[in-house]
Amino acid sequence: MMNLHQLRIFCRVVEHGSYSKAAEILFMTQPAVSLQVHALERSLQVKLLERVNQQLQVTEAGQALYQCAIPMLNAESEAERVLAELKGAARGRLVVAANTRGAYRLRYAEEQGTVGMEGLNLPGDEIAWSRSYDCRSTGAGARWMAREHR
Repeated sequence: MMNLHQLRIFCRVVEHGSYSKAAEILFMTQPAVSLQVHALERSLQVKLLERVNQQLQVTEAGQALYQCAIPMLNAESEAERVLAELKGAARGRLVVAANTRGAYRLRYAEEQGTVGMEGLNLPGDEIAWSRSYDCRSTGAGARWMAREHR
């Protein structure tokens, strides 16, 4: 049986054309990404991706699944947003400064459309990233942020 976690990983592999790039974006190891995609293929009993001349190609079944998965993942995000709003938690702005590793995690959240981002240049080659979160101050919001940024 497929699950949304596997679908999310599969979509990142398709979008980035590489298990390694998807792993970097998802803050996972490449073998973990590969295992999740293979588990999805086993559960669906179809080949979703294949290597052709050392390039990753999406099969016809993989393309069909990708087209179906995007609305499903968007619906999941929307449902989480709506339910969080129904809880009536306080909303506000949270500014976070992070080192490079933390900035990568925050960039992933920005790609998901859950945060706004502003880069601030510091002296030298360092860059600090400031993020404005549309977040909840307690309860589900804190759990959401922790889940989003692992």
